[in-house]
Amino acid sequence: MKSKPVNFRFPEELDKALEEAKWELRKSKSEIVKDAVKEYLKNKAPAIYKKYLEEKGKL
Repeated sequence: MKSKPVNFRFPEELDKALEEAKWELRKSKSEIVKDAVKEYLKNKAPAIYKKYLEEKGKL
């Protein structure tokens, strides 16, 4: 799947937590944010998440 750069702003304290988490989880900030968005959609917008999986060929 192609990646697209996305720009957004975080509160400073959330960015600090993300910076710390990347070392503990051994993942990039981008990977952590992608995982979090997927999990959010899965729980809060399951129809949209299902559509994403279908487009990705995972269903």
